[in-house]
Amino acid sequence: MATYLFSKPQKAFKRKGLAYGGDVSWRGWLVDVAVTTQSRIGRVLSPKSYMVLFKNSVIVEDIRGKKHSLLTRVGGE
Repeated sequence: MATYLFSKPQKAFKRKGLAYGGDVSWRGWLVDVAVTTQSRIGRVLSPKSYMVLFKNSVIVEDIRGKKHSLLTRVGGE
């Protein structure tokens, strides 16, 4: 069984890499998600963090971890 912890949505944008011009490639909403699962023997494992990117209520991309060098949060807490 897995448990999920979701943050409040926050505005964000993602840039292309400098080799591709550095322009903004995505603007929308970002939700941080922590997923906690159990091992086969029932031990609770450390939560894994993801960032889920949305545009027009559709998931555009999910990124493993809490940070991404090309992602900027706008007005985040």
